[in-house]
Amino acid sequence: MNNNCSATLIDKDKGYLLTANHCVADQYQIVDQDTYDKDGKVTTTKVRIAIPGTVSQLVFNGPDEVSRTLYVVQVVKSDAATDLALVKVVSKLPNTQAAPIASVPPVRGDKVFAVGNPLVFLYASVSEGIVASTQRNYRMIGIDSDNGFTQTTTSISGGSSGGALYNDRGELIGVVVRGAPGIALSVPLSDILAFLKDAA
Repeated sequence: MNNNCSATLIDKDKGYLLTANHCVADQYQIVDQDTYDKDGKVTTTKVRIAIPGTVSQLVFNGPDEVSRTLYVVQVVKSDAATDLALVKVVSKLPNTQAAPIASVPPVRGDKVFAVGNPLVFLYASVSEGIVASTQRNYRMIGIDSDNGFTQTTTSISGGSSGGALYNDRGELIGVVVRGAPGIALSVPLSDILAFLKDAA
């Protein structure tokens, strides 16, 4: 997984992390695949396959990093249209707590909290804001899709992509995918629930 991104543990037993699709773009490669017909004729086609990546789990004592553990991850599912990806940590994660996923979407004015790694090294930072709009579409930022964003006033910068947006009950309601000063755009809860519905 891209080291400049964030992710959220959503299933401790399965080791599932939810993140942004653009955060796992480097976990794919194009390879040649041969197929054979009944007469033995070989046809070579190009196919896209997922390759393993890594994520880091850091432990701090005050401001000091005391340990960093790398885990191998594999892409379970990804969707460029909604900019969502689900990755699986291959080994067991110790001392972890999964984020509960909300069942009710936020409305304009709701208090929210974004968690991510701004500037890539300010790990697990939390910023507070409100829902500014639930009706932003991807075409506003040049993505040809009918899907939408949740716009919030949480502070976001590079490194927070793929991080979590929580409501004031600590439930996951979005995945941060874009940001600018005073503006954060997150994949909404409806898209997350639909994306995870058929996940293995």
